[in-house]
Amino acid sequence: MLEVGIGEGDLLAVALEMGYQPDAVEIVPSIAHRVSDILGIPIWCGDFLHYAPDKTYSIITMGDVIEHVTDPEKALRNAYGLLRDDGVLWLSTPNFESSFSRIKKFYDPMWTEPYHISYFNRVGIEALAAKCGFTLREYCVSQRYNGSMELILTKCRH
Repeated sequence: MLEVGIGEGDLLAVALEMGYQPDAVEIVPSIAHRVSDILGIPIWCGDFLHYAPDKTYSIITMGDVIEHVTDPEKALRNAYGLLRDDGVLWLSTPNFESSFSRIKKFYDPMWTEPYHISYFNRVGIEALAAKCGFTLREYCVSQRYNGSMELILTKCRH
């Protein structure tokens, strides 16, 4: 399992509890060091666009990450290359055409987030995922964050 963007380390802690030996990538050094110290696991500190281990993963999570990277296509292509043929990529990101965003308009906190580089809607993120070789297995509206979407992606079978 690989988590890209570790937040507070909650998912890593659950992965450890469930018996996984997760790897993690975090671009913010203070977050990487703090969570690494708390959980007692190494966390690769750097840009996921440059993450290239000598292994593949059955599960990759990218929770609210893709909107922050400088090259979303390169990030998805990197995830594709790191994913086993039968693996799953879970991705979440704000949806600028969500019902929440439509109602709130520019009062939606997504629009004031200073570190969002790219904005996605359902059609756009699905097209980008397909361009990078993924098949959409499931799409849902996030139950955790208003105005966000969650996708479960697998590698296309040719």
